[in-house]
Amino acid sequence: QHPRILAARSMTHRNIGVCAAGHTARAVRVVAIAATVLASSHLRAVPMQQSTALRMPSSLQASRATDAAASPVLTAPPDSIETRRALRAAIERFQNEWRREWEDAEMERHSNINLLQIERRFGSLSVRDNSLELQRYLAIYCFLQTGGSSGSLSNVRPGMMAMQLVVDRMISPDNRGPVCPSWARKEESIPPDEGESIDLALPAVKRSPLRRKRADLLQQLEDAHVRFPGDEWIAGQRVRFAIDQRPIERALEAVAACRGTTVRCSVLRGLVMEQARDIPAAERAFQQGDSLLRQAVADSTCVDPDLLLLLPSNAREGIMSAGCDARRALESALWWLSDPLWSVPGNERYVAHSARRAHVMLRAEFDRDERYIWARNGGGAAMQELVIRYGWPSYTYWGGFMFDVRLNRERMDLKREAHPPYTAKEYTRDRVTLVPEFAAVRAPYQAVSSNWEVEVPAGKDQDDWWPQEHMRLGYRLASLPAGQQILLRRDSMMLYAHAFDVRSRTVDRNVADPSNALLMGSTSRTDIRMLASVALDTAAVLRLTAPLSPVPVVLSVEIPNRTPLEPAYRTRFGVQPSPALRDMRPGEVALSDPVVLRLPNRTSTAPSDMPSVLRLMAGDLTFSRRESLAMYWESYGFPVNDSLQLQMRIVRDDRGGVTRRALSAIGVMSELRDSLSVNWTEQNSAQGTSIPTAGISAVGRSIAVGLGVLPAGEYIVSFEVRRGPGMVARGSRRIVLRDD
Repeated sequence: QHPRILAARSMTHRNIGVCAAGHTARAVRVVAIAATVLASSHLRAVPMQQSTALRMPSSLQASRATDAAASPVLTAPPDSIETRRALRAAIERFQNEWRREWEDAEMERHSNINLLQIERRFGSLSVRDNSLELQRYLAIYCFLQTGGSSGSLSNVRPGMMAMQLVVDRMISPDNRGPVCPSWARKEESIPPDEGESIDLALPAVKRSPLRRKRADLLQQLEDAHVRFPGDEWIAGQRVRFAIDQRPIERALEAVAACRGTTVRCSVLRGLVMEQARDIPAAERAFQQGDSLLRQAVADSTCVDPDLLLLLPSNAREGIMSAGCDARRALESALWWLSDPLWSVPGNERYVAHSARRAHVMLRAEFDRDERYIWARNGGGAAMQELVIRYGWPSYTYWGGFMFDVRLNRERMDLKREAHPPYTAKEYTRDRVTLVPEFAAVRAPYQAVSSNWEVEVPAGKDQDDWWPQEHMRLGYRLASLPAGQQILLRRDSMMLYAHAFDVRSRTVDRNVADPSNALLMGSTSRTDIRMLASVALDTAAVLRLTAPLSPVPVVLSVEIPNRTPLEPAYRTRFGVQPSPALRDMRPGEVALSDPVVLRLPNRTSTAPSDMPSVLRLMAGDLTFSRRESLAMYWESYGFPVNDSLQLQMRIVRDDRGGVTRRALSAIGVMSELRDSLSVNWTEQNSAQGTSIPTAGISAVGRSIAVGLGVLPAGEYIVSFEVRRGPGMVARGSRRIVLRDD
């Protein structure tokens, strides 16, 4: 161990009581500076070396075989090397000043973390102990997790809820300094979201002096860029600090002056457009950069390695086990399906991912920035993965110099470099997860709405929910109920209808100019169409209808917001239509799935004409036992004027039905029917409502039955139409019955 560090530790131990006695943050720094700053004084200097234009996370570099000869590099013109060195020193001085001001602000906000009080409680902590202070202590202590060492979290008493939450979220790609992110607590007042601007981490009174110093630094970068317009490192740092400084016009000037490789300039342009909230322009720039990078780099993964971080390990294996063309198709499908709203131009999720990569690229060119460590030995790989998966932390909590001293000591005991300040990274709770389950990426047309979780599941506490990736949109995105979907065959196309209940959603239905509910259809990232639109009104159920070609498609029902203060709503799913009538084989027969109708009252007759069916189509499939159940369905291909046998069955399909039958058999529970069957014969198949077609016969029928004899539970309603022993067709729908 370095003698200066040993001396610093000795001095700190002697003065720890003075630190705890209530001195200001500056005084604490004087006492602890030897153990924090000196402990990190042996950080290696960053050599002037070439690096790829888009640096990948260290954890995935092994899986990305790069052709060094073809890879775009940050070469420095010989006459700009000294200028770079001077700029690097100026940047590091500014970063150190910013960090000191932020540390003071953190100490004014909450003072030092109380180490002794927390550690004394370790022996008696309840498994439900979930205090804010404890979570932050463990989130920072997570940095020492080493898989079985004396400083490992695995040796802290197991079973504690707070510890489990921390460990479950751990990011540790190379075990050199894990990071354990968490949600910011609702009950605590924290600074504005730092993801909007780094200076929001500071009180307003501290920003002006730092902005003046950053302006001086930015002027140096701009002057150097004029002298060396082709130097990509200078161009990148100019863009970085112009974005931090605001307004965005200065960053636009910086990116317009970029004269390096097209790849690098495209990425910088995309980053600035993202900051300017011009999502379509940002998407075009990032796509251009991705395309050019693929042409320049021999890539054995055939897919963006950072994209794999957004997926669980089994999904990563699923992509990497596919061929190169299949990997690229899966990557394209993932971004296609992750776009939050197809009705709004620009793929905000793809742009957010690309902007995160660009931020990492610019900051990881230093061992550290204003606050975070990017050096590999200081947990840089974990920090890169954190930003790629979740974006910039909303709030960075620092426990104080005494906690840094403690972690420095344990870090050196593990024979690792010290890298203060040690912090907890927290995210505001207004986050959504947009990447669907990998099953939907593999088979988009078989996707169901539950493949997108989007927000905290109903009935689940957010502290227990931590998705693989998430982001903060500029508005709230919520899920629409699945509702009811139908597909009815016509000559050359399908009639699609979707009804959903909006009574539980705060959509703007009672304003003079309401939003529209939109039905979007898509077969790829470049093929997105609006199929139907309906104005929101005071009706409890919204209904969308549209003709569909009989080909697989992904549909998205969306209610976009008109202002950031309003929420947007969405549900998305795949559809694989049956053949249209003209595509049915000779002698083939079929039934549509039943359409569930909600009648005005129990005495109403179930309609069989299409306008009435669509008008009464139920927006949800849960019914009271006191209601009548009305159903409409269509038969296709049965010969006209033939006798048909028809059956309707309602059969219980949940565990409660089995239990009820068992208890009824021993007399513990009164017996109610678990099924209902209705059979009848039609002497003429045209007794229903004939649907005009060019060839194949199509007939619509309806029926209404009472539900009072059935107990609450889940049921399958099925229909069967039979002509003799060999011509039979079936269709079914699941419903739920409830007690009032």
